[in-house]
Amino acid sequence: MKRSQFKERELDVIYLFWKLLEQWKGLLIAGLIVAMLLPSLIFVRTRAGSKENVEVDPDVLNALSLYADFMDKRERFNSNFFNKIDLDNCQTVTCLFEYNAKIYEDTPNKIQDETTLGLLNGLYNLMLSDETFRTEMIDEIKNYWPKIDGSNLQNTMTITVVHTTAYGPGMITINNVIPKDKDPKELQDAITKSVYGYHERIADSIGKENTIRFVSCAYKQTDYATELKARNSRYDIVSSGNSQYKNAYNVLDKDSQNVVDKAKEKCGNSTDVSVYEEYLRKQASKSDRITKSQLIKYGGLGFIGGVLLYIFIYLVLVIAKSCVRSDDELEAATGIRNFGGI
Repeated sequence: MKRSQFKERELDVIYLFWKLLEQWKGLLIAGLIVAMLLPSLIFVRTRAGSKENVEVDPDVLNALSLYADFMDKRERFNSNFFNKIDLDNCQTVTCLFEYNAKIYEDTPNKIQDETTLGLLNGLYNLMLSDETFRTEMIDEIKNYWPKIDGSNLQNTMTITVVHTTAYGPGMITINNVIPKDKDPKELQDAITKSVYGYHERIADSIGKENTIRFVSCAYKQTDYATELKARNSRYDIVSSGNSQYKNAYNVLDKDSQNVVDKAKEKCGNSTDVSVYEEYLRKQASKSDRITKSQLIKYGGLGFIGGVLLYIFIYLVLVIAKSCVRSDDELEAATGIRNFGGI
């Protein structure tokens, strides 16, 4: 039996290194691909996590919620009709109307149907929501307040409807504030026409035997003291809202205060707290994104990883596709130079 011969080989690793450098195009491409993929994968993973778990600072959100409430109260105060006019130059026109339900003639006091009176009370309380009635009155009031917009004109009129006496008639009181130098007679006629017109529109549902009539109209100086008290009360509500916001703002640290200030600027002093919350969530999501320095770091690591991966795959493929049986075949497969055997 022939004795097997074994050879000891000296491998030139430096030569292998130069052999790999001949694959520089593949190394470069692999490094660049992984350098781009690694930051992208980290970015996608970070964004996915931030969308699901993004949280905003509750103290900052609380301060902005109070600020939104304060803005809403201030907007309501500024748009209130009575906060814009000089009450000394105003008069109140008060018109009274009496409505009666069906009368039972066979009763000693000819009492009215209490159920129908209750129905009439509800219907007349709905007068301000009647589109025709409201439009007619606002068009008339515009003649007295031409510089005030339609939404505020409604604030010049108040309607109360009551029937406190059992089985007795109900009373409708309509107050309108107009400038003192204006003639209230035309307003009185317009109110009466509108009330009668409203009655005609509901007559079919309430019955023709139910009636309404004009009682009186009075003109007086607008109650300055009462309205001034109400105005001060409205101002106190705004002031309280501002104080609550300031207290919540002042307990924040400087960075959080800057966040609040930025949110107010970007959201345009919105009265909707959801606008501020959405802004804070977007900012929190942005803070989770990869920075420029992180991009360089992950890109560099990706490039190195891509090069190493290419080297590993290259060697594995070379060895895997060849059956190395001798030192000469090893040299041919890997480029490792054979210096001879002992």
